[in-house]
Amino acid sequence: MKKLLPALALILFILPLVSAQNLSMEFRIANDEVLAAYIIDFAQPSYQEIVLDLPKDARMIEVYSDNSKIEAKEEDIIEMIRLTVPLLNTNRLKINFTSLGMLEKASKNYFVVDLKIPLNIEELKMTLVLPEGAVLENTNLESVWPKYAELSSDGKSIIVEWSKQDIKEGDSIPLLVIFRENKINWILIFAIMIAIGVAIILFSSKRKKAKKAAKKKGKKATEKKELYLLDSEKAVISLLEKAKGKQLWQKQIQLSTGFSKAKLSRLLRNLEARGLVKRIPIGNTNKIQLK
Repeated sequence: MKKLLPALALILFILPLVSAQNLSMEFRIANDEVLAAYIIDFAQPSYQEIVLDLPKDARMIEVYSDNSKIEAKEEDIIEMIRLTVPLLNTNRLKINFTSLGMLEKASKNYFVVDLKIPLNIEELKMTLVLPEGAVLENTNLESVWPKYAELSSDGKSIIVEWSKQDIKEGDSIPLLVIFRENKINWILIFAIMIAIGVAIILFSSKRKKAKKAAKKKGKKATEKKELYLLDSEKAVISLLEKAKGKQLWQKQIQLSTGFSKAKLSRLLRNLEARGLVKRIPIGNTNKIQLK
């Protein structure tokens, strides 16, 4: 019986090391690279050493044990980086890194990764967040592998999620997502804005020139007409040009010029006949309007 006690103690010590764990893997695509985060939740505090295989081009690797940053051994082997993490009373292990190799760009964009599971997992959750504005190549799940994915959105990006239970250590799970990015072509927008600005300037310049030409033409026409006016007729025209709305009552013109009623009537008839003024009869008098 005494000989069995050490063996029993060893078994009790090992049991927490092989307790079921949950693994969460999140991949977020931004600025043509993948920001990855692996989170392992242990059922009980773990003392074991854990080995994970990361992509060959993984960089900015950070390892946290229960929110405390710890050191891990990195080994550069064929087609991957092997990360060995010593654990001491760890409840949660988090590993952050970035990678360019998970993305392949051609006529379409591909997210491709072959995940190797580092230990026995009770529940595995994998999440991919596409770039803002990106869409799947096909609206259904033909652009996603494995097919048991679920699609959702945070209002800005499409989110692809996979869940799986009871995964064995060493199992391999390939992920594939084909998507398109609707990137804004700022150069084209800038060129269009410049073209619109130039068009507005040219249009405005043409309008100003047209107004100036019309004003000049009107001035010349007025000057030409005035060459053939008598001084008394010029006095009437001058009053109308200065009046509000370029119109006055006939009585107002008579009082301002001092002409007799007969003389003013004769002048107005002559001016109207030449198309310079218009008489508008109102009651027993006339309103005179400059044309």
